[in-house]
Amino acid sequence: MFAMTNQFHNQLYQSLVEALRSEIEEYGGLLNLLEEQQTYILKHDSVNVLEYKQKIDEQIAINQDLRNKRELIIESLGKNLGVAVNGSILKLLPLFPEQIRGLVEALVLEVIALIDKTQRKAGQSHLLLSRAYEVTEEVIRAFQPHKVMKTYDRKGSLSLKTGSDGSHVSASV
Repeated sequence: MFAMTNQFHNQLYQSLVEALRSEIEEYGGLLNLLEEQQTYILKHDSVNVLEYKQKIDEQIAINQDLRNKRELIIESLGKNLGVAVNGSILKLLPLFPEQIRGLVEALVLEVIALIDKTQRKAGQSHLLLSRAYEVTEEVIRAFQPHKVMKTYDRKGSLSLKTGSDGSHVSASV
């Protein structure tokens, strides 16, 4: 029985390591997409900015799936080790075998660092897009000050209606 439990725990540890490595890889991919999108924002290349927004949204979904899988593995490990983890791997770390503890800790710290970098990069992109939108609005107002109307949809996306023909500029940041 002990050998079966130990083997099961080893499989869970290995699954956790693989899940963390996958998360690191995918967060790195997300960070690269955000950096590429920023390049297009700075070049005022709206077509590629929108294309990268789609890619970023898809990558975020992949990252969320991987995070959910990791959290399930952590919950399973916690249950099998008799510890209520509430999604926190840090409560489990002291219970891990010594030969894997350092690896798991390093992987967790790398995931946390990549999440932080990704959030900062996304915030920068948001600011750049907001500023680009403000500049666009100022240009439109300079040419047709009486024909510009701002509207927001339920998601917070902003549209500028610029005339009786219904032409508009919209942005989602």
